[in-house]
Amino acid sequence: MSEFRRRTLTRLAAVQALFQMNTGLDLPSVTTKNFLVDANRLQDNALKGLDKNFLSELVLKTQEQISTLDPIIKNHLTSSWKFDRLDPVIISILRLASFELLHFNNLPSSIIINEYLDITYSFYNTKEETKFINGILNSIAKTIRD
Repeated sequence: MSEFRRRTLTRLAAVQALFQMNTGLDLPSVTTKNFLVDANRLQDNALKGLDKNFLSELVLKTQEQISTLDPIIKNHLTSSWKFDRLDPVIISILRLASFELLHFNNLPSSIIINEYLDITYSFYNTKEETKFINGILNSIAKTIRD
């Protein structure tokens, strides 16, 4: 598996783990550990090729910084969109992408955004959500990277 594909799958798993953490009773480290256990147990599953260190870093550090990330996201929503009414998967995608935009300056914004647009499309089979997330992430990138 190529490193590019491995990172994409890891980001997809991070969205799932963050979603689970924010909608369930699992503690952050327990949820990440559960994903890693599954990655080792499911030999023929896509989880087998995850970058376990990258997954842990994304999930745990994003969760730690929610109080910083959520205001950034809220500031880029239009008045017709309320944060607390967004789908939890969309919130997880926006949080993870915002975290990467803030802290992974070695990656161009366009790569981070495109990765999360591909992930969005894997959850939603319409262009509406992808366009919405693209607009928010481009706006965030312009603010924090320019």
